Amino acid sequence: MGKIVRPIVSFSIFIICILKYFLINVLELVPKYGDINRIISWLFIFPLAIVGLIISMIILIKSIKNLKRKWLDILIILPMILYVYYFYIYL
Repeated sequence: MGKIVRPIVSFSIFIICILKYFLINVLELVPKYGDINRIISWLFIFPLAIVGLIISMIILIKSIKNLKRKWLDILIILPMILYVYYFYIYL
């Protein structure tokens, strides 16, 4: 992957995860505690969140060396790291 593509992929995964949360938990398009939500969460969102976290950590580790030049990459991946922390570690 290119250098600019990785942060955008991580941010896109974050947008997909938040969109799922908004559509199911806020708008209640499907039952919150139903089977469809469970299938979507465990088969699609959880693996996407893990992939997004791995991509974010790789970018974070590589960006620490050149913090002055890579601050935008860190800013783009920060929502994914906070999402995984809040939904999978904090709760």
